[in-house]
Amino acid sequence: MKLKKGVNIKQLNPFLKDKLDELDNIYRKYDAELWITSGNDSIHWGSTKKPKNWRELSEEEVRKISNSKHYLNSAIDVRIWNIPKKDFEEWLQDVYKLFPSQMYDVVKEKNHVHIEFDPKIELHEQPPLHIPEPPEVVLKEEKPIKLPKLRLKMKWYKRNGVKRITGGILLIAGGILSLNPPTAAIGQGLIILGGGVGAVGLGHAAVKARKSPKRTWVDIVLEILSLILNKTKAQKK
Repeated sequence: MKLKKGVNIKQLNPFLKDKLDELDNIYRKYDAELWITSGNDSIHWGSTKKPKNWRELSEEEVRKISNSKHYLNSAIDVRIWNIPKKDFEEWLQDVYKLFPSQMYDVVKEKNHVHIEFDPKIELHEQPPLHIPEPPEVVLKEEKPIKLPKLRLKMKWYKRNGVKRITGGILLIAGGILSLNPPTAAIGQGLIILGGGVGAVGLGHAAVKARKSPKRTWVDIVLEILSLILNKTKAQKK
């Protein structure tokens, strides 16, 4: 494909531009080459009636009054004298097939063929558009959200130390009641019960394996109660 000197097809309608390679192949089929002799350049009148002084007008003046599709980047003129005469009609039929009448006008002139994009039907296809790439967006790194720790309340009878405290209270109560003969039997029962509960609590505390074993007030109370019980038994004997 070649352009005649001064031809401008830089902004040619994509519906025409996309078919130029196929049009060039049609030329090559007949041992010729596609020459575009006009685009958005030179003087074209379209269907505009020429004024009486049209020969005196410049291209710029013609552009102001002409409705030619050339000035809308929707028409080209192509050379035809390089097509062998014997093949011209066949060549023209190939061009008609490439540019169907529903979308294009193909007009044979004296020394060229005029091809323009002129759709007669509603277009469902749009010419390719250049869509600029969106600017790069740099996202800020967000700090992870710290969720509050879920704290569940443990039932009072399962809390650490409850069994030992309960056992200590029962032992104290039992020790006091044992000092009084009428309630000595009840006191002895409470001492046995408190000792059992306290022992269970001590066992659970040992299982939990505290980091550094500590001597709590419960342990001190139990030791005091043991001393009281021992003295009580000694007095009875």
